[in-house]
Amino acid sequence: MNYNPEAIEYLNKGIELLKENKDDEAEEAFIKAIEIDDKLAAAYNNYGIIKLLKGFVDGALESFRKATDRDPRLFSAYTNAASVHQSRGEGQEAEDLYKRSLQVNPHNVDSYFNLGVLYIDQNKFEEAKKVLEKACQLDPNHTQSFYLLSSVYFKLEDFYAAIANLQHIILKEPENVKARYALAEIYRKQGKYSIAIEQLERALTINPDDEKSLVCLGLIYVEMEEGQLALPIFEKACQINSNSSEILEMLAILYEMDGRPDQALETCQKAVELSPDDMYILETYDRLKDSPYLTGIGNNKSV
Repeated sequence: MNYNPEAIEYLNKGIELLKENKDDEAEEAFIKAIEIDDKLAAAYNNYGIIKLLKGFVDGALESFRKATDRDPRLFSAYTNAASVHQSRGEGQEAEDLYKRSLQVNPHNVDSYFNLGVLYIDQNKFEEAKKVLEKACQLDPNHTQSFYLLSSVYFKLEDFYAAIANLQHIILKEPENVKARYALAEIYRKQGKYSIAIEQLERALTINPDDEKSLVCLGLIYVEMEEGQLALPIFEKACQINSNSSEILEMLAILYEMDGRPDQALETCQKAVELSPDDMYILETYDRLKDSPYLTGIGNNKSV
């Protein structure tokens, strides 16, 4: 289809302005392109993106619809509309549009990936596995797909496939802390503590303040009955996130194991204040406050 050259010029100008985060100027350029040539589907698609950025969701969907009406082959407009429906919890509409996008362009990795996210949210793990495997096949460098697929394999208890996907990510991105942590969690659940510790220590070398890696490493030492090694790790985790009742409870237990009942009770009280309805934390607190070894904190302290 032949389009008006002046409209194309405004479209390209708008795209450049959009890249520069000059949304108002970009919007004017897209509107001008549409006024000059109403058949220019790409202008409607980009105008819809502007609408979305400004919070006009219904207007964005209308623009994406006009784009596909004018050019049913414009797969990115289907994908854009699908993502809007997905964000609004309209799963069926999103699924239909992602599939329409893939009919037009079977090599669209983003649509496979987003469809995988949608299926995971719906607990459709077999369906998620199929589309994410396709995304990984199409683009071996799309590490987000490999990471999400590893989580699906984990849900399906295919641990070796999950490990393989995470190892692929680490091979591509050796500094990927999230992948190393996820890999360590799988090894931890398999009882392969030494390999898990190796991955976590590498992750913490990259980012010493990664909370998840610290907690996982601390829990491994707890499971190995190495409380003295776990204690400083949970202390650091607590410094990073002092509002985690789970970290505080574990730290309290470790203080108790280390012969510091007063510090244990004080720490556990903070956990109770953060999560007053958590029965496990309350049980720990009740046990600690009845300890005969308390000194600085009275036994009658209550929450």
